Amino acid sequence: MACVEDLLKVQQCIRVFGYGSLVWKPDFEYDSVHVGYIEGYERRFWQGNSHHRGTVEKPGRVLTLTKTENACCYGVVYEVTGTEKIKAALDYLEERERTIGGYDIAIVPVIIPGANNSSQTLVSILYYATPENDQFLGDCCLNDIADDIATAQGVCGYNCEYLLRCTDFLRAELPHIEEYHIYELDRLVRSKLGLGYNNVLPWKTLVTMEMFHKNLLRIEYENDREHSTDKISSSQHSTDRISSSRRRLEVIRAA
Repeated sequence: MACVEDLLKVQQCIRVFGYGSLVWKPDFEYDSVHVGYIEGYERRFWQGNSHHRGTVEKPGRVLTLTKTENACCYGVVYEVTGTEKIKAALDYLEERERTIGGYDIAIVPVIIPGANNSSQTLVSILYYATPENDQFLGDCCLNDIADDIATAQGVCGYNCEYLLRCTDFLRAELPHIEEYHIYELDRLVRSKLGLGYNNVLPWKTLVTMEMFHKNLLRIEYENDREHSTDKISSSQHSTDRISSSRRRLEVIRAA
């Protein structure tokens, strides 16, 4: 991470720009957070994921960035200070984003809007996936991408949670920003999950609804049945996975 080491030579902190799961699940200690944007990029569900939100047999889809002229991508900047906290954050992100996720790393300027048309620029670490990594899935029609997201799951949970919690963030923090790619996927996935094309209820509300809860468990059971070749072990595995999902959803409901 030579670029990060160079960054630490000129500033006594690190800043990390998140545009996907990092906007709602950073899972590292930070000192402050700011909403901002980078120029020349758009977010896309083109990166595959066979661990956190999918499996090798049925990869999920997560966000990456693609360079696009005159575009911008909003997200959040986390600022981390202190030698121990910086090391812990970098070690964690190296494992999560690069080793498991397949992402590359870059240093980018993030613009933080202020009052009266003012702004500041924070030089930040960015994790993004390129077509060169083994998990990259690339573009296809939005309906097929929505099918992947609606039905995949990994060790961290359902792929649909990743999408819906990202759009929850956008609706709450940036209601004036319209991104067709992510919002159309949100509408398509909600339809596939039995919620209706125009449903916009947040994830934490959805998981309290019995109908939605049952649909998620049905998807999990179908995934188990599809990927198992041993009916006896499949039945036990499905029971264990469904019990695990129920416990995970109960935690979300209680949060």
